[in-house]
Amino acid sequence: MTQVAEGSKRDFCKRKIISMSGHSDSGKTTIASWIIRKLSEMGYSVVFIKNIPHDDLALDMKGKDTDRAFTAGASKVIGRTPTRSFTLERKFTTLSEILAREGEGSILVIEGFHSEMENTECILRLHVLPPDASGRDSGSELRTTVESRMDTKSPRALRWPDESEVFLETVVGYITG
Repeated sequence: MTQVAEGSKRDFCKRKIISMSGHSDSGKTTIASWIIRKLSEMGYSVVFIKNIPHDDLALDMKGKDTDRAFTAGASKVIGRTPTRSFTLERKFTTLSEILAREGEGSILVIEGFHSEMENTECILRLHVLPPDASGRDSGSELRTTVESRMDTKSPRALRWPDESEVFLETVVGYITG
């Protein structure tokens, strides 16, 4: 397990970080997208950071210019469209390095990076359980366990989407608190 350096812990506490965890296909990205949409509608700047555990990634269509340049060996490829841009680099970047790039005014919604966030405080941790984890029939309902690192003794279990307003109040309370 990776230990977080003291300076990195301060990086985490400088900003509001919402950490999503759970098994594959449990609904993490569904809930993260909902959080991002709600916070953006409220005027917050939100950055989504995803730890992708595999290298099978394409940001451009195979055989197109940026893909061809990266395949040819470019150390960095930057692509820009009229409404978006991306950077693809041939290097591993730690979460602390990513945080250093992002402005302190943004709310970060992070999926993955569990070992890099161990023993850190100031993070709202949201653990998503799959719909059938509690013995109910599978369906569209997700159940989340909302656990704040500042209050690990009393995690709150909320049903998704039935208690989505309470869920949003928890998230906003963390951000404004």
